Amino acid sequence: YLSGERTPHNDPEIRGGLTGLSAATTRADITRAVLEGVAFGLRDSFDALSATGTRPDRILAIGGGSASQYWLTLIATLFGVPLQVPASGEFGAALGAARLGMIAATGVAPDSAFTPPEIRGEVHPDGALSASFEDAYQGFRAAYPGLKEIQ
Repeated sequence: YLSGERTPHNDPEIRGGLTGLSAATTRADITRAVLEGVAFGLRDSFDALSATGTRPDRILAIGGGSASQYWLTLIATLFGVPLQVPASGEFGAALGAARLGMIAATGVAPDSAFTPPEIRGEVHPDGALSASFEDAYQGFRAAYPGLKEIQ
């Protein structure tokens, strides 16, 4: 929790922590832990969405993090769905907001305003990593009450 957490906790004050550190912990270990922590927070949101009955069969990976093969594999494995990676360009909230504004201002049909980008590749869940990522995610979930208590 780098800057609070919305779903499912609605807790803007919660902050992250690193546990299990030792003298043998490396910079790479800490980097991986941060990437995994952010992915675990995304999994919380994915699970909340799934609880409503919505279960995407694929997800579009956007932004700078989509350049990391490790992170893409981690997220695809945690979610159990493939991640599609666009061929080029940045896609995000600002583009979505602009498209919504265009629909409101012009009355253009949503299906013509929201055309999917060209996909250059797809990252699939790695079954060999599923159990270890799931165990780590459950540990992440179990840590929330302790982090909340010391805030």
